[in-house]
Amino acid sequence: MSKQETKKALKEVFITERKRLIPLALIILLIACIVSSLGWFSEGRAVAAVEELSRPMSIYINAGNQEDIRYMDLSGINVESGTYKDFVFCVRGNNISSYKLQLAYTTNNQFEYELYPATMTTGAVPADAIGNVIWFTHPGGNTQNYYIPAGTSPLAGTFKNRKTDSEILAKDDDRYYTDTYDTYTNVHKYARPLYWQTNSAIYTTMDANYDFCDYYVLRVIWSSGAVNNKETDIIYIAARNETI
Repeated sequence: MSKQETKKALKEVFITERKRLIPLALIILLIACIVSSLGWFSEGRAVAAVEELSRPMSIYINAGNQEDIRYMDLSGINVESGTYKDFVFCVRGNNISSYKLQLAYTTNNQFEYELYPATMTTGAVPADAIGNVIWFTHPGGNTQNYYIPAGTSPLAGTFKNRKTDSEILAKDDDRYYTDTYDTYTNVHKYARPLYWQTNSAIYTTMDANYDFCDYYVLRVIWSSGAVNNKETDIIYIAARNETI
């Protein structure tokens, strides 16, 4: 066979094989596209499932009547009248099944604090209710009545850093102190904050939109030796999400 005939024969073989390979390549490409599409749709379903399971969570603290926390005014305490004063607030949120309440406060006035679950009512306060709190909504000024049902006990909790002492003081030799002040030691004993937290998680009752609102009364308690002319204290109320 001449060189020219050899080239012609090889060319015919190449053309024939190429015609066979092109459909195969198209089939492979089509299969690849199908697999890729199935993977995308599968991923889309997975994303949809994740979005459904991972609904955004939120939790925050408001004053009475679900108003802004700035309306929770703790002024007006007169230790020469009675032995305690109550203030109302609420914990609101979305898609939170449980949380813990926390307090952090300075101790200049040697106040004790208790937290009570509260019930909101806009009608007359029952005769057997204790700890009645009158709330004026803002900016309208309409009266909302809050009260603690008779027999309700304060929430059980534990101090994280309270001294065993005749005074209400925070420890100055634990991790809470060092985490806050590092190696600085010249901190007034009444300026060191106490940390308290409820022992058990509080479970919410969510509505159809996964929203909830729980009301509480913060009770500020003082002893017979308290006076009105002391500097004010700082108190923080926090709600910690315990949802798993």
